Order: sequence, then structure tokens, then C-alpha cells
Amino acid sequence: MAGYSGKSKYKGRSTVNDHNKRSSEFTRIAMLNQRKLLAFKFDMKEAMNSKGLDPALMTTFLASVIAKGSRQGIHDAKDFVRQTESEGYISKDVGDHVCYLLDRYTKYQSQIV
Repeated sequence: MAGYSGKSKYKGRSTVNDHNKRSSEFTRIAMLNQRKLLAFKFDMKEAMNSKGLDPALMTTFLASVIAKGSRQGIHDAKDFVRQTESEGYISKDVGDHVCYLLDRYTKYQSQIV
């Protein structure tokens, strides 16, 4: 082995993984998977069209669910769906199907506590 000096090539780096030290500072939050957003929109529109939802209501409801799911979390998006259902804008079948789709398109992201 010509040129091997026997020294480690990782000068100054700790052998302990620094990420493991800070893992207690992070928490995992269920968020809407942005990589599958087009498929999510397609499934949502298909579900709402089959149930006979008003198109004007459908676009605003879809935008609100996507915004809450991707920024605040799946739990808040589900709460919004249940609240909209209790107000009578959507039926229980639509609400259940939207919650199923939210569960299906969930991704967990680490966030600082």
C-alpha cells in the first residue's frame, strides 16, 4: 500500500454521531406528503365528484385541506374535515374518505420542539 500513512482520513470528526445527541430536541409530526400531491388532488377530486359535491365548495375545501395538511399537520387537517362535516357542508361519507386519503398520503417530518 503505497502512500498509506496509517492515519484516519476523518481528521477532527467525532466518532459519535452528533445527530443522535440532539434527537431529543426533535419531534416527529405527521404531514401531507408533498411529493404525492398531484395523486392526492386527483383522488380527492374523484371522491368529491362521485359524492356530488358543489364544484365551488370543492375547490376551496380541497385547498384548505392541502394547506392545513402540509403546513400544520394531518391532525389539524382531520379536525378541519370533521368541523366542516359537522357544519353540514360535506357528508359523513366524504369526510371519512378524505380522512382515509389523509392517512394514506402521510409523511412524518422531524421538527424542532
